[in-house]
Amino acid sequence: ADGSFYADIEVTAKSFPPKKSAPFPVNAPGLSHYLEESPYINVNDNEIRTLAKEITASETKAYEAARKISKWVNANMKTQLDIGVVRSALEVLKSKRGVCRDYAILYAALARASGIPTRLAAGIVYMNGSFYYHVWAESYVGAWQAFDPTLDGDFVDATHVKLTQGETDSLFEMTKVIGGLRAEIKGFAHGG
Repeated sequence: ADGSFYADIEVTAKSFPPKKSAPFPVNAPGLSHYLEESPYINVNDNEIRTLAKEITASETKAYEAARKISKWVNANMKTQLDIGVVRSALEVLKSKRGVCRDYAILYAALARASGIPTRLAAGIVYMNGSFYYHVWAESYVGAWQAFDPTLDGDFVDATHVKLTQGETDSLFEMTKVIGGLRAEIKGFAHGG
């Protein structure tokens, strides 16, 4: 009656078995869209392409190449929370500062430029006792696998609740609802 709706969302996080990695670069029919340049994701820029090649130079497996890119972004970026505008991957690379969205956009550009189909994911993340709006990426490395270059480490756990995926325009759609979103944890289980 008040325009609200409720949903129960179950989030499951599983580690990707590296032995199931696709060969690198990835040749997956139907996923070529996720290798192309799009607004803010400067895949065709020479600086982005050169850096992507440097980071992944010796790799033969897509999962390991994606891990290296995520680690590079995490190690070379500094968080700056007062950046409110969406910037291109090239702008982010030049400043090496930003918010989670900037980390994800730079990661996506480098991954796509290296030959790994990649899309953006947005939703909420549970940290320090609260939920926050968050952006990360997913790369096709034999299956779609989440990578969060904002956080140190390889495993994207169940604290990440994905509400949208795709290109940067999906991030804009997400911001329309994020301010009115309430979330709570009803329960959790840790598998063996």
